[in-house]
Amino acid sequence: MCAITGIATIDTKASEVGLLEFCRERNLSLKFFTPEMLGSVSVLNPSQVVTQAVGVKSVAEAAALCASLNFLGAKGSRCKEEEESLIVPKQVFRLAGEAGVVTIAVAKIIYTY
Repeated sequence: MCAITGIATIDTKASEVGLLEFCRERNLSLKFFTPEMLGSVSVLNPSQVVTQAVGVKSVAEAAALCASLNFLGAKGSRCKEEEESLIVPKQVFRLAGEAGVVTIAVAKIIYTY
């Protein structure tokens, strides 16, 4: 069975009403990670734009990888790279005529029963 388990991002987005409502309406777990945690992750697609905006080389890929480990109950304050866990690398979406972008990355979690 495949499903979206949750959404993860940088902790500076913890008060974004749209993000909070989206997750609440869909009953999705929402996890936030500090810049220090995200900065500890080696990613496939670092971004100079993200580095300049928030001080870390990645939010989407790093948060996806951290969340995949976090959902499995991984211990520790640093997220380790799990390249094989990243099944959709960073994708940037822009709507024509709209300001802003949405960037996603998807990491898998394998549950064993």
